[in-house]
Formats: sequence, C-alpha cells, structure tokens
Amino acid sequence: MTDSVEVLGDRAETNYATIPPTALLASVASTTDWIVVVDHDNVPLGALPRACLTPDATSQTALEALRSAPAAVVADVSTPLDALLDSTAFRITAPDAVIAVEDTSIVGLWGGEDLAEEAMHHTSRIGQDWLPTGETIRIPQVVRICQYTAGDLTCTGSLSFHERPPQMPQCPDPGRLGNHDFGW
Repeated sequence: MTDSVEVLGDRAETNYATIPPTALLASVASTTDWIVVVDHDNVPLGALPRACLTPDATSQTALEALRSAPAAVVADVSTPLDALLDSTAFRITAPDAVIAVEDTSIVGLWGGEDLAEEAMHHTSRIGQDWLPTGETIRIPQVVRICQYTAGDLTCTGSLSFHERPPQMPQCPDPGRLGNHDFGW
C-alpha cells in the first residue's frame, strides 16, 4: 500500500478568468473568484482576487493592478503541496495564489483562505521525500513584473525565477524604455 501524496491539482480550482495585461479590470465578470493575467503566449504573469474589482480599480489595466500585487507563483499541477509550500519561490513571495499549470496550459488556481490556512499550519519538511523514488518534482517559479520606471512610463517586462537572484539580470524591456536591470 502506498501513501497518497496531496498535490497542487487536488486543491486548484477553476473559477478564474484570464485576461491580457492591457485589458481593463472593468472588462472582467465579477462572477469569477480570480483573474489570471496572461501574456500574448498565454503564459501567466500573475493573479488577482475578485476583491480587486472595486469601482476605483476597474479603470486600471491588469498590468497596473499586478504591479502592486504579490508576485505570482506558478507550479506544475503535479507538485506535492509540501514541496510547493517548502519551495524557495513560495517562501520569498508569500503569494495570495498559486497558478497551476500542466505543460504550458493553465489548469487551475489555488488561493484565498484555503491557501493561507495551509501555509500558516504547514510544518516544513525540507530534506524529506515527497514522492516515490524515481518521480520528479518540477520546481515552482516566481513570476515578477519589472518595477523599473522611466519618467511617466513603467516597464511591462516580466521574468520567472526559482529564487531571487543575487544580481538582477537585464530586463527584456518590451516597452523599449532603455537598457536596465530587472526591477525586483
């Protein structure tokens, strides 16, 4: 008899809407629990709770709202919850939500009170095995929006990291603001 390992897919819910970074928050139906902001390749950039759909915020673009939100953690749907909660990506961000992906597709999101409660009561198992021998854990990643600004313009670049690098890499600079290091 083998022990059953609870994985991200067991907790991920599907009540979310995806929108591009340039979309106004006003365009999102208030019936979804979460808003997942995706780039033009459908890669997740971050998640926002329905609570962000206040009358004041609905005139913001999704990217503007993400700049002040906690960084997103993106993890494979098969990631064991213990491995996810012990990951560097989770520990350095304390995210409101974890975006679950399978291959390159978003398949769900784990967030809200359930995630907060699990994180609060989690006992670290760093150094222990989470899966049977031979199976691999895909390392969760932090997705960050560059915080660089040039005058009135803000960078729209994003990068993924397993942990905070000791020295920031060059930003991809999609808005052509000029060469700059990625703003953590």
